Amino acid sequence: MSEPSRGPGPGAPLARVPRELPKWARRLALAATLCIVSSPLTAYLIDSGLDDPAEAERACHAVLQAVIPRVETAFIDAYTDVDELPTHAKAAQAALFEMGRARGEGDPGMAIDLDVSQPEHVRLLYAFASWSIGTELYDDGMRWVAYISDTASSVSFNVTEEEAVSIRAALKDIPMITHLEHDRRRP
Repeated sequence: MSEPSRGPGPGAPLARVPRELPKWARRLALAATLCIVSSPLTAYLIDSGLDDPAEAERACHAVLQAVIPRVETAFIDAYTDVDELPTHAKAAQAALFEMGRARGEGDPGMAIDLDVSQPEHVRLLYAFASWSIGTELYDDGMRWVAYISDTASSVSFNVTEEEAVSIRAALKDIPMITHLEHDRRRP
């Protein structure tokens, strides 16, 4: 069971963070906001190094499958730490860079805004999230839903109990723990 933080109560609207702010400033503002919001969500992380690309992709797909219905905003970086990408990931990376260039400003490979109401954008998310150096998913209140970073070596998600059950079933042998359990393990 999750331990809710003190705050204005579940479902309380969050102030929207202006998109024109730099990515680091948006993250800081969102993190500060998360500290005061109470919700029926529990934060989890994958409790193993996902060194096998197929396992990393499976973990990312399990999380995406469970949370996509709740995601309003998605940002993905088109950069990767991997030298050799599989064909589907290369094609997705090229499409993401094209979307980034179409913005006409900033780094074309960073914080590419995906519209999860568009099937093609969701396809790109599934194809490249586990290969990206950074993928961020937020709900309609700009509360974090999932972070997938460093080519899926770090996968965190903030989910309902039902979503956690779905993810755990799809992960099978890949362990997931709450952030609280992780923090208790620290020396």
